[in-house]
Amino acid sequence: MLKQLQQAMLGAVYGDAAGFARVAAGLAPATVDPVRALYLHTATVTAALTGVLAQAYPAVHAEMGEAAFATLTTRFLREQPPALPVLSAYGAGFADLLPPSLQGMARLDWAAHQAYFAADAQTLSPAALALIPPDRLGGLDLRPVPSVSLLAGVAPDPWLPLRPDLAVVINPFESPPAGALIWRGPDLRVAACPVDGGVLTLLTGLAAGQGLLAAAESALAAGLLDLPAALAFLLNQGLLTQPEDAAP
Repeated sequence: MLKQLQQAMLGAVYGDAAGFARVAAGLAPATVDPVRALYLHTATVTAALTGVLAQAYPAVHAEMGEAAFATLTTRFLREQPPALPVLSAYGAGFADLLPPSLQGMARLDWAAHQAYFAADAQTLSPAALALIPPDRLGGLDLRPVPSVSLLAGVAPDPWLPLRPDLAVVINPFESPPAGALIWRGPDLRVAACPVDGGVLTLLTGLAAGQGLLAAAESALAAGLLDLPAALAFLLNQGLLTQPEDAAP
C-alpha cells in the first residue's frame, strides 16, 4: 500500500491528475488543506526542475524569455521526469520540444553542460607525442577526452554571444567552419570553437577508434589542409587522451 501511494505521489508532483487525486484523498487532515499542500509541493518540484533546465540551457532560456521557457520546461518535466537521482544528468532530449530554429542552440547548450560534468582524463602533450617512435605513430590509438562534443552542421557563432561564461577559442583554420567543437579545458572552463570539416572528420575517426593514420587519411580526403597544424591545435588544447601505448 505504501509503495503504491509513493508511486502515486511521484506521479502527482509530475502532473499526473489521477495520482494527484489519489494522494490528496489519502492525506490526513492538517492545518494546511491537503490539496493545497500537495499543490505547493508540486509547484516546488516544478520550479526546482525548471531551474535545473535553465542552468543546462542558458542560451535557450535567454532567447525564449522567462515565460515561454517556463511553459516549455513544465511540459518537458511532465513528459520526461528525472530518471536518475543526478540533477546534472537531467535535460537530455529537451531540444526535441523546441522549434527547429532553436534546436541547434539547445544542442550546443547541452554539449557545454555535458562538458562541464564530464569525467577527467590524462591528456597527451606535444612533448609526450614527440617521444613516441615514428613507426608506432600510424596505429596510435588517440581518443578525444571525455568532455569533447562534435556538432556537425551546427554554427556556434549566433550562440556564443549568449554564453559569456564560455572560453571562446578562435577558429585556427582557414577553411569555412562545418560545425562546432566543445570541450572542458585544463582550467576547468568549458570552451567552444568553430571547426572545419577536416578537423571534424579527424576527431570523429579518432573517437571511433581509428588509428591516427586512418583518421588522418579520412580527414585529408575531407579537406583538411594542414594535418600537423590540426594535431598541434588538438594537443595544445588538451583534447586528446594519453593512450596506454604512448610510452616510448
